[in-house]
Amino acid sequence: MNWIIGRASRKLFLVRRVVDSPPTPLMDEQSRPTHVEVNLRAILNNYHRLREQFGPDVAVMGVVKADAYGHGAVPVARTLVGAGAEWLGVARLEEAVELRMSGIQAPILLLGGVELEEAEAAREFRIHVAACSAEMIAFLNEEGRKWNRPVQIHLKIDTGMHRLGIGMDELEPLLDQLVACEGVEVDGVMSHFASAEEPAGELTRLQLERFSEAAALCEAKLGRRLLRHLCNSAGALLIPAARHDLVRPGIMLYGAHMTDATRTLVQLEPAFTWKARIRQVKAVKAGETVGYGGTWTASQDSRIAVLAAGYADGFSRALSNRGYVAVAGRRAPLAGRVSMDLVAVDVTGIPEARPGLEAVLIGRDGEVSVTVEEWADWLGTIPYEIFCNVSRRVARVHTGMAR
Repeated sequence: MNWIIGRASRKLFLVRRVVDSPPTPLMDEQSRPTHVEVNLRAILNNYHRLREQFGPDVAVMGVVKADAYGHGAVPVARTLVGAGAEWLGVARLEEAVELRMSGIQAPILLLGGVELEEAEAAREFRIHVAACSAEMIAFLNEEGRKWNRPVQIHLKIDTGMHRLGIGMDELEPLLDQLVACEGVEVDGVMSHFASAEEPAGELTRLQLERFSEAAALCEAKLGRRLLRHLCNSAGALLIPAARHDLVRPGIMLYGAHMTDATRTLVQLEPAFTWKARIRQVKAVKAGETVGYGGTWTASQDSRIAVLAAGYADGFSRALSNRGYVAVAGRRAPLAGRVSMDLVAVDVTGIPEARPGLEAVLIGRDGEVSVTVEEWADWLGTIPYEIFCNVSRRVARVHTGMAR
């Protein structure tokens, strides 16, 4: 790749690399102290299983924002497009440009909208924009008129989540103005569920009604059929009536569930395995403490393994003294506070633990599995955040199929 993406004064720019050939790596990625293995074959299988649930008449937008939830946007996007995904979804313009510069030609929707300074790049790289305000539509229209090439937009309607989106009371006058706009081309109408995991909830019912009303109004005013889409992973599985023309699965492509209700409908394969090497194993006598602040005390003579991962890598400090990892196919509880670059675990009773052996932080090791859902429970959060918090200094190694 001969170009890199950057910003200056809030404006996106492209810079030619000084050296065309990439630098020689210091070590193989799998030899690093900590790395993530991403199984592209699992993502492919998840895509096909979900697609079977959605039915043949529903198009799929693979959501690959936030570096494909930490899985690697380019290899994941290539996998999904190769499998038949009609669309890709991202949140930021840089993410869309990265895909285009990697040779991906599939339609890309910028789910988070754009800034004024980004309009030119959105048009230049043929990115569809989720237009969520009259102001955004105005400057996109001006950009399209200036170059005599319309910017393609999807009208994002706020049906009740009250995040980004055009309000229901704003929609009709905005559509009256849009009819005369020559610099934008409306291809779709979209919204987003606030509580897709609660398909029978009152808010979900209201959003369904409002979206149908908004989509019908948009099509009547603009005089053509638009691509309708509303559903994330959970919505697409649990609310068949909301699938419309297109669904936008994200978290489930990567093998994680947000609710037991979806587990009963489709079996998914986790694609994400995070490993870290044991740096040192040491004996700790009964009564001695481990780590900053001495918050863990050995109740017996113990063996402690120090792993080469810490909160700088995304191993949350909030996991101090809670949870476990897998070492040699057995559970090893955390011992003491998580440091920036290291974490200690109790390997008493695991004689195989030795420097250089890899512990599994998330994933399967023999009969023991440490799931992203467990991490989310320990931390009081959701799997999305766990994936996204694993930092870029943790190398991603893609397996299962060609990149």
